[in-house]
Amino acid sequence: MENIEYSGYWWLPSEPDLKIAGILKFKNTEGIKLQLIGSFLNFYTAGKIPTNIPIILGVVHREIITICNSINSHSRRSSPGFASQEYTSELALIGRHFTKPDEILFNKARVRYSYLSDWADLPLIKREPDLRDLDWNKERELRFTYTAPEDIEAKTTYGKFSVIYNCSEAGKRESIDLKQFVSLMIQPNEELSCKDFHFKFIHPLNNFITFATDRTNCITELEFYSRHGDTDIVDSRYSLDEIPIKAIYKTYYPDRKKLDKLLFHNKIFSEMLFSLSDIKSDFSLIMQRWFNSVEKLDSVLNLFFSIKYKPDIYLESKFLNLVQAVESYHRRQIKNHVLPEDEHKERKERILGSVPSEYQEWLKEKLNYSNEPTLKERLIELLELIPEITKQLIKDKEVFATQVKNARNYFTHYNKSLKKKVPQPEELSWFIELLSFILQACILKELGCTSERCHQLLNRNKRYKNALERAREPKTDMGKKLQEIRLQIPSERKLLTRDEIEEEIAESRGERQ
Repeated sequence: MENIEYSGYWWLPSEPDLKIAGILKFKNTEGIKLQLIGSFLNFYTAGKIPTNIPIILGVVHREIITICNSINSHSRRSSPGFASQEYTSELALIGRHFTKPDEILFNKARVRYSYLSDWADLPLIKREPDLRDLDWNKERELRFTYTAPEDIEAKTTYGKFSVIYNCSEAGKRESIDLKQFVSLMIQPNEELSCKDFHFKFIHPLNNFITFATDRTNCITELEFYSRHGDTDIVDSRYSLDEIPIKAIYKTYYPDRKKLDKLLFHNKIFSEMLFSLSDIKSDFSLIMQRWFNSVEKLDSVLNLFFSIKYKPDIYLESKFLNLVQAVESYHRRQIKNHVLPEDEHKERKERILGSVPSEYQEWLKEKLNYSNEPTLKERLIELLELIPEITKQLIKDKEVFATQVKNARNYFTHYNKSLKKKVPQPEELSWFIELLSFILQACILKELGCTSERCHQLLNRNKRYKNALERAREPKTDMGKKLQEIRLQIPSERKLLTRDEIEEEIAESRGERQ
C-alpha cells in the first residue's frame, strides 16, 4: 500500500466540537501513526482514560477519515507549552465517517495486487502506421488504439469474484500518459468487517496470485464499499454503497521491487506458473476449488507461503516448514494409515497382551501413532502420485526420501549419529526447491489439474526449467569432465566413442603415452 501523510483536524465521535490538529502518517514498515498537537486525555475524567480508542474521526483536505482501534503510544505535557499525543492505529478508512464500531461492515471490495496485471494478460496498446509513411502530402499524425478486455466473473458458493480492466490517461502539451490496470472485485455472500474480509478473501487471493505468478505479491491498493456511515459526497447519481472507501492498514508482504516490465508468458516459456488465459474457461471452478483448499488445507498453505513472504529466514526453517507442509498434506489428502483399522486394532491387542501388565499402559501410549506412515513413506507415495513432475528432478526417490527424513530428524530431534548425513547449505537449498515443486504440483491437483496438466504448466516455467538443468548436471568428477569434453565438441563433429573419450581424458591429465 502507498505511503500517505495527511494534516487535518481530529476528534472523538462523542465530542464532535472538540477538534485537535494533527498529522496522519502511514508507511507499511511502520503502520498507521496519528500525531496530535493536543490531547484526547483532556476529554476524559481521571480513572476513565481508555487504553484503546475504537474510533477517531478526522477531516483533511478534500477527504474525511475514520481511524479504528488506536492505542496511545506516546503522551507529553510541558509547561509552558502544550500537550501532545501519538497514537498507533490498526485501520484507516478514507472517504467515510463511521461513528460506531459495529457499523463498520463492507459488502464488497476492490483490490489490486503487485503482479495482478501480469497475471491478467493485459492487451497491447497498438500504434497505428504513421500517416506520413503512407502519404507525404498528409499531415503527420500519430494514433494509438486501446481496447479494454471484457471483465471476467467467477461465481462460487463463497461469493462472486470479478477481474476488472480499466485505464487512466493524463495528457500534457509535451506528453500523454495512458496506463491500464486490473483489479479484483470481491463480493461475498454477507457483510464483513475489515479483519474478516482480509482473512477470508483478500489474503487468500494474495496467496492465489502469488502461487499463479510464482512471485511474491503484495496489496497495492484496496477499496471497500459499505451501506453504512456518512460521506461528504452529495450526488444523487450514486448510492452510498457505490462510493469507494480507501483502506489503509499494515501488511507483512514484501513489496514488488521491479515495476519496469511485465512477466514474460507464452505457451512455451513462462516466468509464471499459469496466467488468467490458462484458466479463463474454468475460472469459476478454479476459484471454488481454491477457496475449498483454503478451508481444508489452511496450515499446509500457510507453511508453503511462509517461505515466499519471508525469503530471508534460515534455510533450516524453510526446509522444516516445507517438510511439515508435505507431511500435513499427505495426512489430510492421502490415506493416513498403513493397515486397515480393524487389522491394526487386532495387532495392537496381540502385542499388548504379550507384555506384563505393568508395561501395558506405557506401551499403549507408544503405539498410538504406530499405524501412520513414516515421513519417508509419505514422501515416496507423493512422488509416485506425480511422477511426470518428479521423475525428471529426482532420479532415486528412495534415496531422496531417506535424505529428507534424516535431515528433518536431525534438525528437529537432534540425533548425533545423523550429523554426517545432514545436507550442506547448497544441497539443503536444492531439497527446498524440490519440496516446493512437490507442493506446487499437489496444489495444482487440488485445483483440478491432471498430472499431465501439472507437468505441462511446470515444464514451461522458468524456475522449473532451471531446476531441470541443475538436475541434469553431473555429480561426479568423471561426469563433470565428460560434460566439459562434450561442450568443447563443435556441433558438426560426430559424437566420440568411449575409447576416444577415455583418450581425451588421459590427455587432459597428461597421461597420454
